[in-house]
Amino acid sequence: MEIIFGIIGILIICLIIGVWIYKLMEKGVHVWGKEYVRFEIYKRFQQKPKLPIHIMFMFTDHYEPSWRKATIEVEHQRVDDWVEKYPVLASKHQDSDGKCPQHTWFFSFHEYRMEHLQKLSGLCYHGFGEVEVHLHHNYDTSDGCEEKLNKCKELFSQHGGLITCEKDPEVTYGFIHGMFALDNSIPRHCGVNDELQILKQTGCYADFTFPTSLKVCQSAKINSIYYATDDPEKPKSYNTGIDVEKGRKETGDLMIVQGALSINWRVWPKLLYPYLDTGIITHDNLPVKERVDLWVKDGVCVKEKPEWKFVKVYSHGTQEKTRDVLLGEPMDRMHTYLRERYNDGINYQLHYVTAREAYNIIKAAEAGMEGNPNDYRDYLIKPYANTRILSNVLYQLQSYTTNSVAIKIIEDKPVELELKNHVVERIEGNITEIDLKMEILDNSLLVKISGLGKARITFNLAEKIKDIGDISFLGVKENKWKYLMNVELINGKSIETRYEL
Repeated sequence: MEIIFGIIGILIICLIIGVWIYKLMEKGVHVWGKEYVRFEIYKRFQQKPKLPIHIMFMFTDHYEPSWRKATIEVEHQRVDDWVEKYPVLASKHQDSDGKCPQHTWFFSFHEYRMEHLQKLSGLCYHGFGEVEVHLHHNYDTSDGCEEKLNKCKELFSQHGGLITCEKDPEVTYGFIHGMFALDNSIPRHCGVNDELQILKQTGCYADFTFPTSLKVCQSAKINSIYYATDDPEKPKSYNTGIDVEKGRKETGDLMIVQGALSINWRVWPKLLYPYLDTGIITHDNLPVKERVDLWVKDGVCVKEKPEWKFVKVYSHGTQEKTRDVLLGEPMDRMHTYLRERYNDGINYQLHYVTAREAYNIIKAAEAGMEGNPNDYRDYLIKPYANTRILSNVLYQLQSYTTNSVAIKIIEDKPVELELKNHVVERIEGNITEIDLKMEILDNSLLVKISGLGKARITFNLAEKIKDIGDISFLGVKENKWKYLMNVELINGKSIETRYEL
């Protein structure tokens, strides 16, 4: 009898071990386990970084308003909740630079609606984040993928998204793949083996898809920022790559910016295996203090630049239960803890960043830049137009500097444009295009305008115009002299006027 009980005991133990191994395999430990062990050993022996440690906190949202084939009314409610509630939440918190939490909406291309992007662009203008690209596609082709991405760029840039606000604007974007199936890791959710090359060719600056608990998609390389080189004949070319490293030149086809993939050995949700933390935030994966500490501990960095850490978390922000978390008390508590624990100015400095800003800071670290990462938010890729221009119509930005702006209007309706931190404060009227430049030369203001239509232009100057002539004086606010100019623009005819200051 004792032998029988002994055999039964051994069988139970073997069963438990077998289930444990199966569950770990299900989570992909056979894919990334070796790299995880290497990462843990490296952390224990690496030299302690100099203080303070700068924490770049980035929220990447797989933003899908029509999730589960929602009605248009539900779509509108999902977006409206973000427009109404996120500013309330974010405005309560600030990082070491005085910036509120920055949200990056990776907007699903196949769920595009003009009204949704207009509303999110309003949030961008008021300083709450930026819009990037999220793409779902099934059994696609290379040509089909490229066509979708180019169309996405065209549509989003008409809202001021993805297009840089500078003299010669460029259209560029960060990317997250639907179902984590980047580079055909799941053919039914992709189909394109040369996807990394297509992303690069269409202006993608970096991919932000990973990590994930889906073993078929997760790369062997984890907890890294690296360059992947595409093999157009095979899927999942991002499985390995070359680390982005301080002082080393760029290589490969596309930068992959991962978040931390961590094992929380203190939490065993199913008793059989520990909690695998990929940085996801949902109603049953709350952003509690213990997770925040783990994210920071395992935060990724540019090689040889350990004092600049990047914490990337993600979610699906339109799903109702999750949305209540992201716009409610759990996130409020998380941001409070981040500020109290990781923003003392001595050991840590907190920086809320968008995906674009994170990429710029990564490139600055690669180039060997030092000091405060805040200085490099716009290092290579300049801010998008919808963070500087608030528009009620679709438009094409042609040029933008601190004292000039050139815009072509796409919609046929009265225009209202508001410009941030610009000599021109507001442009409104029935116009189809405008090219406006205001330049101070030899104690005078030179105004050059061309375009088509009637416009009312409100602008601010640090000095008073002596003879305003046909311009209306609106008053003084914050040491700025405000004026109003009414113009009628004729196609092909330029108006040039000089005012003495």
